[in-house]
Amino acid sequence: MNSGDAFLKNMWANWKTEIEKLRCDKWNGKWQLLKKKRIIIFLIIILLVSSFLSFTIGQMKIELSELFDPYTQLVIFQFRLPRLLCAILVGGGMALAGHILQTVLQNDLADPGVIGINSGISFFVLLYILVSGTDIFLDYVWMPLAGMIGAVITIGLLMFLIYEKERGIDPIRMTICGVALNLGFQGLILFFSAKLNRQKFSYVQLWNAGILTGTDWLKIALLITILVIIGVILWKYQDVLNIFSLGKESVITLGVDLKKQTIILISLAGSLAAFTIAFGGSIPFVGLIAPHIARRLVGSNHRYSLWVSMLMGSLMVIIGDSLSRSLMSTGEIPTGIILSLIGVPYFIYLLKKERA
Repeated sequence: MNSGDAFLKNMWANWKTEIEKLRCDKWNGKWQLLKKKRIIIFLIIILLVSSFLSFTIGQMKIELSELFDPYTQLVIFQFRLPRLLCAILVGGGMALAGHILQTVLQNDLADPGVIGINSGISFFVLLYILVSGTDIFLDYVWMPLAGMIGAVITIGLLMFLIYEKERGIDPIRMTICGVALNLGFQGLILFFSAKLNRQKFSYVQLWNAGILTGTDWLKIALLITILVIIGVILWKYQDVLNIFSLGKESVITLGVDLKKQTIILISLAGSLAAFTIAFGGSIPFVGLIAPHIARRLVGSNHRYSLWVSMLMGSLMVIIGDSLSRSLMSTGEIPTGIILSLIGVPYFIYLLKKERA
């Protein structure tokens, strides 16, 4: 065999290797995409099954044979169904808020509840309830607005305390300052709660513990509207979030306006937290746990992880709400307490992992 034939044979062998490699990469890419879609479909099925089971749980058991009974339909459409939809929307909104904060701030511990945003929102909503002379059960505009003001002030205060020009944002320092803000706002909430009348005090106590009773169709309509609007915006910001997940240096190198995009994304997270807390109460740890599970299931690509995070958040709140209504024969435990019992051990695990 002459040198020319050997060269051609070697070149052909290299081409075959490269073609096989490209085929494998293409197949692996298709398999990963199919796997992510299957995970999303599986979570949707689990969410539907959990919703149906939650739908039947309560002091009044609903049997399939009684679905067309007038009293049963009253219970379904006035109480059970609005509460179920509220759990889905609140859980999804809180999970999205936590996912955005963790990505933008590059901090796995960034959750609206952990870093004090939830408490700040709750405090400003409480101030509105304290000075409001209107019916607090029917005021659907000013409570979320007060919550958004609380979110902006809390986030601004937190950034002022933790941001350093040379070092940026230190995750541990952010967590410590967030816990301090949390405790401070909780103290203010207790102080001002004592100034409420009996009706408002009972409402605030249950609402602050994260109980989903008292939900109606107007609340559901407003929550759906807000989540759809913010969801559409986030759909357009998927690539920006992917760039943020690469780190601050990559954001600057790729020509993204770091300051502008950070303000926009944190504002979206604050708006989500404000509306979900105003209508669903302060339910902790959903925004911490759901994004972590989502990234483990489908990776860090926000084209998939955002929506898996939302599904996980909805699933967490539905399960928590179902447990809150089934663990006691009379009355119920607030959903926020149930999720706190789940979230605290996971938070300690993440804190130890962050320090390591």
